Amino acid sequence: MKYLLAAEVDKIQELIFQAIRQKEITGGSQLLTEWCRRMAEEMQRDGVPPEDIIVADGGAFRVVFSDKEKCRLWGEQLAEYYWRETGGTLTVVEPLQFEEADFTVASVEAQRRLRVEKMHPPNASACIHNPFLAYCDICGHGFGSKRESSEGKTVCSGCSARFDHIKDISHSLFVQTLAADLEINRQVDYFGSFDAHTNVAYLVADGNNMGVLFSKCSKEQMRKVSLRLPEIIDSSLSTARVKLINRLIQDEKFKIKGLPVLPLIMGGDDLCVLLAAPYSFDFARQFVQHYIDELNAFLAGIGVRDFAAGMCVGLVVCKASYPHTLAYKRASRMLERAKTAARTQGASLSLISFTKGATAAEEPDKPGKLLNTLQTYHLRDESTGSILPLLDLLECREILKDVPGSRLAAIHELYDQAILPSPNDYDNEKRKDWLKRLDYQLDRAGRKPQDRDNLEKALRRLGSADPDFLYMRSAEHINDGIWGTGFGDLMDFWDYTLGMDIKGKVQDL
Repeated sequence: MKYLLAAEVDKIQELIFQAIRQKEITGGSQLLTEWCRRMAEEMQRDGVPPEDIIVADGGAFRVVFSDKEKCRLWGEQLAEYYWRETGGTLTVVEPLQFEEADFTVASVEAQRRLRVEKMHPPNASACIHNPFLAYCDICGHGFGSKRESSEGKTVCSGCSARFDHIKDISHSLFVQTLAADLEINRQVDYFGSFDAHTNVAYLVADGNNMGVLFSKCSKEQMRKVSLRLPEIIDSSLSTARVKLINRLIQDEKFKIKGLPVLPLIMGGDDLCVLLAAPYSFDFARQFVQHYIDELNAFLAGIGVRDFAAGMCVGLVVCKASYPHTLAYKRASRMLERAKTAARTQGASLSLISFTKGATAAEEPDKPGKLLNTLQTYHLRDESTGSILPLLDLLECREILKDVPGSRLAAIHELYDQAILPSPNDYDNEKRKDWLKRLDYQLDRAGRKPQDRDNLEKALRRLGSADPDFLYMRSAEHINDGIWGTGFGDLMDFWDYTLGMDIKGKVQDL
């Protein structure tokens, strides 16, 4: 008889983003990775065979024990050690008894129990604010336990541990390659210098249905996946990074200061990256495509069947001075929006949703409404139902780059939500007037025939081939009865849809 220990760290991202500066966030991600590794080593020293430590990464543990009491004791120790080192909490469920042949069933049940525990945590008690207590100058709510000599700040135990790990950022091969440039790359102003508006991008990504994947794995397969997954993330980041290097190789700023890409959080299949805004869309596309291809190939190699890898992305473009905690929260909301669309359309879809940092909340879309957006987009270079691939935005941006900005701005204005006619009045005067204004702008662009041709190609590619219906296409992935165009998305994010290797490869539109 065996016993399964299942434990997961609570609110990892919130704990890490309590920090004030990027270097402290990166140190928090490093802290979690190193802590999981140390706990796995401690278990091995306590007599747990390496093959029984199934998962010990990204704040998650799945460990098989032969003794129930030892399993329970290690669950308590993990929670205690984690609290002492970070000030955070870790959820542990009671040891789950199972037969060796029933590991997959036990793993699924353990995941279910963890979800129940996380949704119904023990009652929390309020912390009394005593004016004679020193609070942490970094996170603002932990009790100060020491003064950081190099910073002159009072810090809690968790923030102190982060400071200790900042000195050795080595949690992945990808970050090791950046070690020489980290001191400069931590300065967010450098990332903003690549954009005329001093904007940067925060990219948050999460793998699709990882719980489903683990439910299909045997004990040995799960262990192999948990060990290989961080390497696939590293490899995928490196692939996108190489393409960005090739794109920036002639940039003098790049030669002097280094690559504007910095992973802030890397744990399991969770990722948060700070990067230069102009290439952020294509960086996300290249990263996700490599991740999917490599993970699918690996799963096929170890015999995992009936699972298609996928990853969703939330992306926020904002000022370099925009608070990183708020940027991360907005990117997380965009990620949830993409994952919701993926669940609605198909679990394996890899979608991206994006916004700008200070954009107001959107109103719910009503059936029968014309929209100037088609979000979300597919990160694979393929269409799925009414969802367009992100590649369409990148390629349309490439063919429209020589069209005068005044023509693009005038057509973009026509697709403003307040100017678009109602689809319920198909033959009304407002619609006829709108079409006349569009024809006028296309005629003006027609003074250079190639410009008009490219504009019409882009309108068809990002909408439909029907000019009488305003080049709109069905957007049923947003809501039933919704019609929209991606032209508004392209114009709104024009400066950030530069392709890293699109030039010279644009398909015949």
